[in-house]
Amino acid sequence: MSYDDFDIDDVLAEEESNRDPDSEEIAAIAVNWRTLPNEDAAEKWEELRSWVEWISTRYAIDESVIPDCWWKHGALVEELSALQTAWTVSYDTTDAGYGPIGFVERWHNARSRLRQISGGSCTQGHRSDRVREFTADSEWSRWSSTSHA
Repeated sequence: MSYDDFDIDDVLAEEESNRDPDSEEIAAIAVNWRTLPNEDAAEKWEELRSWVEWISTRYAIDESVIPDCWWKHGALVEELSALQTAWTVSYDTTDAGYGPIGFVERWHNARSRLRQISGGSCTQGHRSDRVREFTADSEWSRWSSTSHA
């Protein structure tokens, strides 16, 4: 191949397409717990559990940050699941090498959120979250019938 045959735009376009993670692949990794079909639940829960146990051991995370009953707390599930996704994609083969340190930075930022969510409330055994219940009432019906622009 001669220099005249070399098209830098083609090379750059190919490199760019190889660098960008495929959003469909990332979406396949991320779990939407709200819409997760029952037939996929056992596999996804086991993947998350395995990762949570590994990261908790790897970073010597105290039970006051991630309690043993983390899976019974929706906010912890969402936070840990998001972190698992970030960890997984940080090791994607298209990453330029910044993914792992990016994950570590995210992980350390997330620890304060995890601590805030759990609040150490389950160190002496599981305590259920206070669950809010919303009801549709006449005030809501009146409010929601106009745009309030």
